Amino acid sequence: MPSIVDRARFKVYLWRLDYHLNDLRHSRIREIRSEIRANTASAAADVGMRRALANLGHPRVLAAGYLSAEGRPLPTYRRGIYWAIAAFWAYNWTVMSYTLGFADGGAEWTIPGRSPRRSWALRSRPTAPPGTHSSGR
Repeated sequence: MPSIVDRARFKVYLWRLDYHLNDLRHSRIREIRSEIRANTASAAADVGMRRALANLGHPRVLAAGYLSAEGRPLPTYRRGIYWAIAAFWAYNWTVMSYTLGFADGGAEWTIPGRSPRRSWALRSRPTAPPGTHSSGR
């Protein structure tokens, strides 16, 4: 029976392996994990967990071997997530630009009989003409 530290070490190894295998189908990842569990358990009984994990190698290298064994190009979900985030920010920037431009342009409209209003960004509080007393309203 492996110790708590050995089990934690193995669990962390599997998490790292899962991260690098995330381009595979979930059912295939489960198959690989069960195969690794069985092989590592038997190797750990012979040489210990630390040495069994060292014999497996780095999780990235092991995952690269499984990915290349698929023999077909795989979708990269991380790249898709990055593009989705970029599209989200581009959309928000476009909507915000349109909204601010519309609000700024709408402030330029005139009411019949009145002078055109200045842009909302340039508008200041009206002041009383020189020589008169402002009531503060």
